[in-house]
Amino acid sequence: MEMLAKNSDKVAYGFNDVKKALEYGAVEKLLVSEESAQIEEIEELASKTGAAFFLISVETKEGMQLKELGGVAAILRYKIE
Repeated sequence: MEMLAKNSDKVAYGFNDVKKALEYGAVEKLLVSEESAQIEEIEELASKTGAAFFLISVETKEGMQLKELGGVAAILRYKIE
């Protein structure tokens, strides 16, 4: 969440934007809510591109924020359009 506030051009959130970033190989760290419906699909893409995968519990404040952002977010290696 800190990265989103300070350097929003190196963050993607929401399934479609994160999937696009994964397809470009731009994702450094992938954060997925444990309640996300697309866990398997997004984890598979992450493993193909070498992105670190983190499953986040909704029992935490950060986990609830992630869930509200669409359940998936990524910290990017570089800015994408």
